[in-house]
Amino acid sequence: MLAETLKRYSANDFSKDLIAGLTVGIVALPLAMDATGLNALEDLYERLHRRGKRLVLSGPHTQPLFMMDKAGFLDRLGRENVCAHIDAASERARDILGLPPAAPSDPLRGEKEKLQVAQQELTSALARVNEVLRSPSGNGNGSGMVPQRRSDTVKSEVPR
Repeated sequence: MLAETLKRYSANDFSKDLIAGLTVGIVALPLAMDATGLNALEDLYERLHRRGKRLVLSGPHTQPLFMMDKAGFLDRLGRENVCAHIDAASERARDILGLPPAAPSDPLRGEKEKLQVAQQELTSALARVNEVLRSPSGNGNGSGMVPQRRSDTVKSEVPR
C-alpha cells in the first residue's frame, strides 16, 4: 500500500507537503538571481504567507538583494526578515516564534570560562608575590613601603 502511494507521489506533491508543513525554513539564495529566481522566491513567500508562515532570508549577496529591493519584494517580505548571517536569521526566527534567545553557540565557551578562572587565580597569586617583594622584611605585611624598582615587580597581567 505504501509502495503504491509512493509511486503516485510526485515532486509537486512533495513540494506542497513541504510548504504546508514548513514553520521556519532557511532559503539559500544563489550568488546571482534572474527574474525566474525572483518569481520562485515570491511564489514561496506567497504560499507561506497564505498559511500564516514567515520567511526569513540569511546572507543574501548584493545582486539578489538589489534585485529583490528594486522589485519591491523586500518591502513585502519585511526588511527585518533579511538578515546578514545565519545566526541573525536564527535569532529573528526565534523572535517571530516568541522563543527566548538561544544559548551562545561558542564551542570554546567552557574552556574560556575555565581559563578565566585560572587567570583570576594567577592574578591573585601574582598580586601576593608583588606584595611580598615590596615589603622590606619580605614577610608580606606591606609595612614600611620602599620605593619599588621595576625589576622587583612581577607582572600581574596575563595576556589575552
